[in-house]
Amino acid sequence: MSYNALDHLADLTQYLNLTKLFGSSIDIYYSNWLSWLFTPLIAVSLLPGIIIIMLYITSSLLYIYKLHRYRLLDAYDKDIWDAGRKVVSAIWDALGWIWHGYEIIGIENIPPGGALLVYYHGAVPIDFYYICSHILLYEGRLINPVGDRFLFKIPGWSSLLEAFGVIPGTVQSCAALLRKGNLLAIAPGGVYEAQLGDHNYELLWRQRLGFAKKKMANRNRRANAPDVDNTIDLVQVDGLVVAKIIKHCHEEGSSAVDVAQGVLLGLVADTRLEVTNCFPFPKNLDENFDEEDYQMEMMRHLRKVNVDHLHVGWYQSTQQGAFLSTQFLESQFTYQTSIEESVVLIYDPLKTKRGFLHLKAYRLTPQAVALYKDNDFGADAIKTHHLSFESLYQEIRLVIHNSHLVNALLCELSEMVPSYEGSQYLDLGTASVLEKHLRSLTDNVDELLQDTNKFNIYQRQVVKQQQEKQKYVQKRNLENTARQARGEAPLPDEDITKVFKPIPVPPRLEPMVLSAQIAAHCQQVSLFCSQALGKLFLSEALQQPQPSQQTVLKAMETRMERKYKQEKMKSGLESSILSAIADGDEELVSAYSRMSLDPVARAGRIDEKIVNSVCSKANMNMERIARLISQARHIGICFLLDTTGSMCSYINGVKEQIVEIVARLEASGCGIEGLAFVGYKDWCDGINHFEILPFTKSISEFKSFVATICAKGGGDFPEDVLGGLSRAISLNWPLNSGTRIIFHLGDAPPHGKTIFHDGRHRDDYENGHPHDPPLEELFRDMHRKKLMYYFGRINGDCDRMIATFERYYGGKIETLDSAEVCNILRSVTESVMRSVSVTQRSDFPTTVDKESLPFSIEKKEPNWAQLLRLDGTILTLELPTSVEEITSFAKLQDKIKKCRLQIAPNPFAKGSVRLAYFGKIYYSSSKDSNSSASEIVDDAVFKEIISLPKVADLDRWRYMTDLEAQTVAAKLAIEFNSRLFRTQQNPNIKTKFLMTKLVRVFKKEDVAPRYLAYEQRFRGNPNMVKYTNNVDFVHDAESLDENGRKKLEIALAFSHFSHDITDGYLLVCDLQGVSYVDAKGKEILLLTDPAIHCSKHIRFGKTNLSSIGINKFFKKHVCNKYCLALGLKMPSG
Repeated sequence: MSYNALDHLADLTQYLNLTKLFGSSIDIYYSNWLSWLFTPLIAVSLLPGIIIIMLYITSSLLYIYKLHRYRLLDAYDKDIWDAGRKVVSAIWDALGWIWHGYEIIGIENIPPGGALLVYYHGAVPIDFYYICSHILLYEGRLINPVGDRFLFKIPGWSSLLEAFGVIPGTVQSCAALLRKGNLLAIAPGGVYEAQLGDHNYELLWRQRLGFAKKKMANRNRRANAPDVDNTIDLVQVDGLVVAKIIKHCHEEGSSAVDVAQGVLLGLVADTRLEVTNCFPFPKNLDENFDEEDYQMEMMRHLRKVNVDHLHVGWYQSTQQGAFLSTQFLESQFTYQTSIEESVVLIYDPLKTKRGFLHLKAYRLTPQAVALYKDNDFGADAIKTHHLSFESLYQEIRLVIHNSHLVNALLCELSEMVPSYEGSQYLDLGTASVLEKHLRSLTDNVDELLQDTNKFNIYQRQVVKQQQEKQKYVQKRNLENTARQARGEAPLPDEDITKVFKPIPVPPRLEPMVLSAQIAAHCQQVSLFCSQALGKLFLSEALQQPQPSQQTVLKAMETRMERKYKQEKMKSGLESSILSAIADGDEELVSAYSRMSLDPVARAGRIDEKIVNSVCSKANMNMERIARLISQARHIGICFLLDTTGSMCSYINGVKEQIVEIVARLEASGCGIEGLAFVGYKDWCDGINHFEILPFTKSISEFKSFVATICAKGGGDFPEDVLGGLSRAISLNWPLNSGTRIIFHLGDAPPHGKTIFHDGRHRDDYENGHPHDPPLEELFRDMHRKKLMYYFGRINGDCDRMIATFERYYGGKIETLDSAEVCNILRSVTESVMRSVSVTQRSDFPTTVDKESLPFSIEKKEPNWAQLLRLDGTILTLELPTSVEEITSFAKLQDKIKKCRLQIAPNPFAKGSVRLAYFGKIYYSSSKDSNSSASEIVDDAVFKEIISLPKVADLDRWRYMTDLEAQTVAAKLAIEFNSRLFRTQQNPNIKTKFLMTKLVRVFKKEDVAPRYLAYEQRFRGNPNMVKYTNNVDFVHDAESLDENGRKKLEIALAFSHFSHDITDGYLLVCDLQGVSYVDAKGKEILLLTDPAIHCSKHIRFGKTNLSSIGINKFFKKHVCNKYCLALGLKMPSG
């Protein structure tokens, strides 16, 4: 009979007399069975539990160490984690030896430099913890593991991950660690192995070529290869990638301002880079947007669907081949240092639209990479690296790859293309392309000349300093010789570099970039000219007419010649006369209707009588404007304030700043005819909840009244704004005040849910108070009394109120930033100076009359897919060839181009004179106007004059004045840039004008064509700044930053320059605009809607104040550094 464990346990139980203690309540055999069942489970779960406990103990130790690390700085001043890591590694190494008998074989095979360790993850990678500890203790090297992002979100593990260098594992960060000679560890299977791994411990690659395997394969492939920098000699791009790039660039990068960019994804096979996917960089204006996180998220999603997700470069759109800049080189340097095989693809949308696919691949040369690594761009460094503009970058051969199925599809599609398709590529009207290339080439040459001048100045300064050093040394030697002759000790040696500080060397990278860009433009011009000559020879046969066509062609040539002669006969005077009649009064219109018709031109003859009438009207207008300017200097201001509890600081601000407000206005030449105050609360504060001070000239009386106002009251969120506005309008305004202003400060809208606010707050009168005055009556009285309304914006709660007011006000209401109390002074002063300006076509905003266009405001952009495309033409005035052409009053030549366009049915904004519509312009060089194969799409803003024309035939002449003014200003801006950039005060800001064009639309159901002004549309919310008006308003320089003050000085210098270069003939003023950086990294000041004062007072419309406006400008103008650099002189008298 065998003696087993159960018998032994029974004897032991009997020995302890347990049965006497517990009686019959214990079943020994059942207890033994439970212990046999749970012992393995407890043993299996014990190790992971201990591991988890060890991890938390480790993290706790490191956290405590981190708190006291400053006491160890003297011992470990290089790495605060060094001591902590070694203590923890010693604990884990002891645990591995005691618990598992852990040992490492072949540790000597780890190379001394960078190495990649691939390990099996499993449920818990305990063996990896042990090898990390062992190598850190005995080899002194830290292994950087690649961890999943969820590890960084586990509470309490941040210190552990930071101490042992765990990284998220981007391609760039891993490559950087390996290049620095560090050890990198990665588990390709990750948590997937923990779930599906087995006892064979096989690495689960899941049929994908991940980062680690790819890197190792690439390293092994090139282990015996010679050490060269350029490992890519061919870029193979999938056809789908090319289609994606083309679509993105045509949607976002077809204008001269926007640049489309994106990420390239793919693989490297030998020396061939295969680009198999791409995605664009988003155009996100949010400051919190992280572009790197966006790229990583995109690549992670692509990896999940088994799409190539390795980052291999980037792409960018360009205009006319002008892609090279310092920013471009820095970006590519960053890519090549992070991703060795990366390339950049450059795509030109405009050239592609003309029938030539322009897609090229580039990389920086090894010399350029070495130069950027040294971060020294001086002349000596460039010479040391043997670098020139020709060796900055190199073009890599590019091929487009398609699958066999795609090639078969393309063959079938090519048979479906009409026979006439492609003939548009023989279009000879390509002078504009050559003109743009030559203009860009000229700009680059001017910039290169400026840099050359700077370097010449530096060389002269160096030579001069060398001469001064020699003189100093000679003088020192002579003095020492004299001292020795007198028996005195010589002067001690002195470091000459402390006496003469070295002159900083100007960087030479920018001139090299400009030289490379000039060479690229020259190559483009050469290629373009050769293609144009080829098209001329190809089309020569088509130019030979058949005998039966001679008569028709001769008649067409005769008619074109006659039309050309008629156009040449019109002078600038005639154009100005027609524009004045189109915008004139009943007397001029009546005189035009009685004019005799020209039988050839089918238009009225411009005789001496009508010219005299227009000149007489212009003189009368000048006298009226002179009276208006004089009267507009007399100011009446009513302060309309919400006097509830939240407005206490603003009431005190008005009281404290009113003296400074009056002083500034009087210093600008204005006179205060009266100050008034209207305070309002809400209906819950009683029926008479207003505090009113009628107009007074006494500042002390005004301050005393405001001091008595107590900011309190108010129940629900809205206040009685309409009641306060009604009291302000009904005041007895001073009769001799030419400018009357209501300056409104409030932080809450009127009562009326969905009309004045969004209903988020309580409103006791959601449909408005029964005693609220109608808005139509309020603003009708405001227009009748010629009151200007300005709103001091404190927060966004009143934005809907202002939008509602604008529908009845008849124009845009200016909102001035008054969130800070200190801004009240600037806001009030700015509103007064803007109001004194003489507006373009009317003295004050007017409501829509019966002879105006019917409209309704729709601020949302329409669905373009549902709108029809209309046929139309675009008229553009050509720039004058010289300044003499401007001063000779010659007619500006125009050119007309066909187009198709879409116009939103309702305007999105209304001014005092025009309505503004969203729109799109579609240009096509194809003979088939319905074809979209080579369309150029521009976002546009169309502006239409509200009032109907008095004479339908002269409708287009109402727009010609603005076209002429902007074209003349654009020509003078070119001259201004050319001369200012050659001076010592080069601002590196180019001044341009937004060119206006005239669009003519004719639909079959229309009796007469429709005319609209067309301007380029800017996406986003550009910050429009008004620098000057057409009298003597100048933007307050104190409210601008340093760059803003610089642009203000440039705008004032340009106005002075326009008067000087035309010998006093005209002055360009009323300047406002936006700033942006173009594709070449050049900052642009883009101005729009200028006014021109001209001695020929019938030119340039009603904003031309002739000598009155010129004298007003120079009376206030003070020459700045740009005026002095250009040698501009103030006019005599």
